[in-house]
Amino acid sequence: MLFTLRFGFDAPSVREYIQFIYSIYRGNSAFRDLQVHLVQHIMTQSDSFLKCCSLFPCAVTDQSGTAAQALLIYHPAFDAVQIACFEAREGVHEAVQMIRDQAIKMAKQFEVKKITVGLNGHVSYGVGMLADNFDTPISFDSQYSPPWYPAYFSRMSRLELNSYRFNLNELPMLKKTKLKTDSRFAIRPMNMRKFRDEVELFGRICNETLAETCWYFDREPLSMYELLKEIRFLLKPEYLLFLMDEDQAVGAVFWHPDFAEVIPGGRKVSMVEMGIRMFFGKSSITGCKVNYIGITAPFRKKTAYRALLTEALRYASARYSWAESNFVWKSNRASIAPILHLGGEQFRTWYAWEEEFL
Repeated sequence: MLFTLRFGFDAPSVREYIQFIYSIYRGNSAFRDLQVHLVQHIMTQSDSFLKCCSLFPCAVTDQSGTAAQALLIYHPAFDAVQIACFEAREGVHEAVQMIRDQAIKMAKQFEVKKITVGLNGHVSYGVGMLADNFDTPISFDSQYSPPWYPAYFSRMSRLELNSYRFNLNELPMLKKTKLKTDSRFAIRPMNMRKFRDEVELFGRICNETLAETCWYFDREPLSMYELLKEIRFLLKPEYLLFLMDEDQAVGAVFWHPDFAEVIPGGRKVSMVEMGIRMFFGKSSITGCKVNYIGITAPFRKKTAYRALLTEALRYASARYSWAESNFVWKSNRASIAPILHLGGEQFRTWYAWEEEFL
């Protein structure tokens, strides 16, 4: 089979790139169009973080059309070239190898010695390719991909991520009248009247608490505001809770309804339809996502972490029957331990890969 690499001046347009994504997932009820809109956001470099990235669409075609595609991304704060937003037909290993080779060539041009697969620009935009639960509808903020993708990268070093699920009707700690934490701490919801300030504060906390997390690198706090302002109309004060030491925010937890429940699966959904469904259909949503939780190093106590997570789940349990965490790196035992202690059970698995070369 004859494959042709499209890169540089011959790179696929945004329209072509998006059309191929829909061809992969059309009719798949577990897929949600949310991630297509994210890809479009990344390709058009629509925020201040993405404007700092060097981004090159790449596709490999044959006589049937596109066989595989990816965005090759480099950011100066991350010492690798990313094979991001990857999609491919089944059984096109040679085409995928051509994309890998182009990523290595690009890495050498940027004088870095590593490529990654599964990171889509930044950890905040999503990580990983799905490894199980392919028939279960994907939740909001999570990455969906077909079962044949992991085989394409089997020769690279594999990393594992998992999400955890809570049955909010069966968590005994939610029935306690008082949270066990250090008396010096308090927990407060965000002030919606100061939305930008609060979200940028959240961004600074993320930078500090995730500094040692795999593949994480700092972004300007403005980037968090740019990411969340589009869904401000869907948020409530209790969705972003801050752990306070007197007047200082030393931790945060961000959670929200699983808006993916009201998005139809397996087809294109316009931004207008999506917004209408999420706003007017939110009362029918049964579950929620715990997107992030973290506490800065000097205040990182197990009791404080559990209290912060418990408070979020307590709010959630008033309306929802289940909660799913965002992805957690399998190697991050410090985060997994309190999740399991509070009753979370492993739910989904994703893989990501990296390769170093001379």
